[in-house]
Amino acid sequence: SYCGATAAANVHNAYCKKYFINPKTIANRYFDDINPGVRYDTLVRGLNDLFQNQGRDCVDGYWYRTNPKDDLHFINILYRQLNSKKGYWKNPKTKKTISPAIVLINRTPKTTSLHFVTVVGIEGYTPSAPNSRNSKTCKITINEWGNQSKITCSSFAKLASQVDSPRLLRWMDDYHVFIYR
Repeated sequence: SYCGATAAANVHNAYCKKYFINPKTIANRYFDDINPGVRYDTLVRGLNDLFQNQGRDCVDGYWYRTNPKDDLHFINILYRQLNSKKGYWKNPKTKKTISPAIVLINRTPKTTSLHFVTVVGIEGYTPSAPNSRNSKTCKITINEWGNQSKITCSSFAKLASQVDSPRLLRWMDDYHVFIYR
């Protein structure tokens, strides 16, 4: 699967001035490991190598992984990252710079179907009103496989909190967020 390389191509296009890159062309070069997918440490290393190889075409920074302790911390981290004004993507409606993040989710908690998605937007959430994360108007916008969709903040936080399910993955933490600083 190419979900790690797809997420990498998405964020590359947000933080670097270069042309669009195809996930298949970077998958084996930057994101190859022995797993069926991409380990989170391979993703971080590959992102940093990919961005360093682009030289001055990318905004200065580095990739790292963080593990928020709960859904409030998770939503706050996404909100801060998306509004950090780093990068080249602009929201067509607001004209504000969008600074996307990558999140590891588990769509089907009884299996090990882990999946990287690119978070490109949040709406209806206010950090000064933390319970707004549970409102149906709080929505996260994600890009994956060439599609863009919206999901409620609470539903998305639940998918991100199930990374350590089932027992096979108990060694993993919940909430894997990949941020460019």
